[in-house]
Amino acid sequence: REVSTSPPAPRRPSPQPLLYQLLAGASDELRERAQLRGATASDFAVLASSGCLEVGGVSDAERFGELQRAFGRVGVSGDEASALLCVVAGLLHLCHVGFAPRSGGGGGGGGSDAATAEPSAGDAGGAVVAEEEGGAAAVSAAKSLLGLGDGLTEVLTTRHITSGSRGSTVTKKLSVADAART
Repeated sequence: REVSTSPPAPRRPSPQPLLYQLLAGASDELRERAQLRGATASDFAVLASSGCLEVGGVSDAERFGELQRAFGRVGVSGDEASALLCVVAGLLHLCHVGFAPRSGGGGGGGGSDAATAEPSAGDAGGAVVAEEEGGAAAVSAAKSLLGLGDGLTEVLTTRHITSGSRGSTVTKKLSVADAART
């Protein structure tokens, strides 16, 4: 029996192949609608960090074409497929949001029954969306593509905890590390 000494072929974490395929095979019209104009897999840390931007012998653009044909075979219209792929793109943009420590204490109330709990000492002011590397643009794209309201930044940087029979609410500013895990 022979044992291979060659390293295994690189694999992408599932379901990420769809993200690579979308970036490689989307038409200009879909790229525009999904706010991915000019973007490649290496532009998104969540994809670039896999260490596997290309898989030998696999064309992401061809696989994307196969996906689009499969949508048609199961009765998904072109507009429905485009809408689904825009949701996927919105999630990709959401993964691209970075966080930085808030400078200063900043307010953080949340109504008359709300209290504010501070994050750990290392992030005394809590987290904010980082402006570097397109953080605000990523939030804007995600909001638009996912149909979310203006409260997305707050959802990403705070946690609301309701307890007790009166429903007292505590709003906790998240540390940069906790916000990055949301």
